[in-house]
Amino acid sequence: MEAGGSSTQSIPHVGSLQIDEDHHWELVTFIVENHVFRLPVHRFIEESETFTKLYGLDELLALPAHGQSHPLFNAIELKVDIRDFRAFLKVLYPRRRTESVSPTTYDEWVSILKLSTQWHFNKLRKEVIAALATRNVFVHTILAHQDVKVSPITSDALGQVRQ
Repeated sequence: MEAGGSSTQSIPHVGSLQIDEDHHWELVTFIVENHVFRLPVHRFIEESETFTKLYGLDELLALPAHGQSHPLFNAIELKVDIRDFRAFLKVLYPRRRTESVSPTTYDEWVSILKLSTQWHFNKLRKEVIAALATRNVFVHTILAHQDVKVSPITSDALGQVRQ
């Protein structure tokens, strides 16, 4: 799948209507703790090959019936904490286009770093670590969290920023 949601498949036509290649996104449905999330799939595919393979997103998009209107059709259950997933989505899909990576609590920072590490969203992870480096809060505590897995070099650099 290319940026903007277009795929290598041919674009279907309905009469004189044609689906736009750049602004018609495929959606994916996730279930986390009995909550349904329906999101554009492109960022998951573009940002993490690991996540894409782990949950078969390429195969899912290739299914002939993918995109049917029922929100539970081909839903993928994620075995993660819903608070972690919501914090992760807050930075992956901000609600307003002017928002940047801006978790407000310790738990949100840990959640985002934990899931970006687990699913190999490396670009997002680097952005969060860079954002942490500019703040004077939580740094040592977050870096000590076992799920975050920050290299000693990054940890030392962030520690120097904090001092």
